[in-house]
This record gives sequence, C-alpha cells and structure tokens, in this order.
Amino acid sequence: MKKSISVVFCTLLLSFSYVIAQTPLEKNIKQILTDPQRGQSYLLGYIQPLTTVFGTVMGSGLFHRASVKSFPHFDIGLTYPYLYLPGKSKTFVYQEQTRETAFGKEKVSPGEIPGTGLSALALPLLQINLGLTEDFELMLRSSLVYTISELGEIRVSGVGIKYGLSDLVNSVSFPIDLSVQASYHLLSMNGWFKTGTFAMNIQTSKEIPSLLLEFYTALGYEVTSTTMLSDKIPGIGEQGIGDVKQNGQNGLRLMLGANLHLLFVTLQAGFEFGYYNVLSLGAKITY
Repeated sequence: MKKSISVVFCTLLLSFSYVIAQTPLEKNIKQILTDPQRGQSYLLGYIQPLTTVFGTVMGSGLFHRASVKSFPHFDIGLTYPYLYLPGKSKTFVYQEQTRETAFGKEKVSPGEIPGTGLSALALPLLQINLGLTEDFELMLRSSLVYTISELGEIRVSGVGIKYGLSDLVNSVSFPIDLSVQASYHLLSMNGWFKTGTFAMNIQTSKEIPSLLLEFYTALGYEVTSTTMLSDKIPGIGEQGIGDVKQNGQNGLRLMLGANLHLLFVTLQAGFEFGYYNVLSLGAKITY
C-alpha cells in the first residue's frame, strides 16, 4: 500500500514539475497544435513577430564607429538593444478575424489563444571587436544564457567582419571613416525555436575630438529565418507537426547614433529604424 502511494505521489510530483517547466509561450503553442480548428497558418501568424523581433534585436548595435582597428587593438563591452513592441506586433488576421500573436494580450475571450503580454524585448549582448589587419576587423557577440520568463532561455551567438574603405573618401579638410560590414547571428530558445539573421551595412562616422564625441550612421539590410522544432516543445510529443519554417519581415534599416569617449571607455547610444525600431545602448573598454 505504502509503495503504491509513493509511486502515485512521485508521478504527480513529476507531472507537476513538468507542467511548471513549460513557459507561457510553450503552453500557448501547445494549445494551437492540439486544436484541430487551427492549422499551420494560424501558428505562423502567431509566431511571426517572434521571428522578426529576434532578427531585429540580433542585428542591432553591430557597430559604434566606422573606423577599423589594427591588431592587437580591440574594444570589449556590453551592447543593449531595447525594442518596444508596437501594436502591429500584437495581433494578426486569421480567417478575417483579429487574433493575438505571441506578444499579444494575456487575457482573452474563452476559446481564444492568448499572448504573453510582453511590452518590450531587450537582449544584452557581450561584444568584442578585434583588429585583424589595417583593413579588417572581427566582431564576436554572445548573450551567454538570458532568461525571459514568458518565453524561456535564450542563447545568442554572432560573428561579423568589417572592411575599411576610409582611404577612398578621406580628405584632410573633412576626415571621415567609411566601412562595410557583414554579420550572422543565431538565436536558440529552449532548444526548439531557432532564428538566424544575416545583415550587411555600409557605415560612416565622424569624430570631433574637442567635444569627445563621435557621430555614426549606416544603411543596412537584413534577412531573418526561423525553424521551429515543434516535436521538441515540452508536452507536444506525437502531436507535433515537424519542423516549421518561416521568414522574418526584416529588410532595410537606417542607423543613427553617437559615442562619448572617456579615456579608455566609450559610451554609445543609437536609434535604428526598420520594420521594428530599436534603441541600442552600449559601453565598451577600448584599447
């Protein structure tokens, strides 16, 4: 009798722990996948903002100057993209009716799929820019492990390369820096949601040493795609529909910003205009 009670107790405990392990997003997606009245098109509409927002955040704060460092010079620090989620990220249209997306309202009518209620998304990134030669600079970025309770554990890794073109435009009377940059980032959320984004930009900057300031701008383009491994979502199992692929709505992006140089520390603030706008802050130690 005691053995049976122990088995039942352990089973209930494990089941309870398993339920707790699910994030609100995973619960909502499970509800979509187990509802025969909602197909893959509903799921794609629900997660579309996730794909685009993740791509936007990963492609933010890629640079704070157009100059290229030479080896062994570098700067290392934190980049902090902050994206306020606008209204168009909260809803989508399905069968001529407005529905909540993954970022939509938590409280909905009975039978509807709720969102997570997030109002903004920020993703701190550790970044190092290392000079390779006089013309090439390497960028490495990582979020380590960053947890958002509504979504889950997020890991980001990224790499980029910058090539200096300043010698093509520089002049004694008005010296400016010019470069081109390409980067690729990969985001993994809970092991079942993977987003990659490729970005390219042409960037320029102008330093005003007397004011300790440097202004920068860039025009870029980015492409984002997501693969959702539905079978690996906790609690889905055989109800999964395999790998679901989706492209983001990212595209052209205009970046404007400024740096404040204080001895070996650089503080940066920029604003980036695209499908979603994002504020990018940062602090870096420079050598």
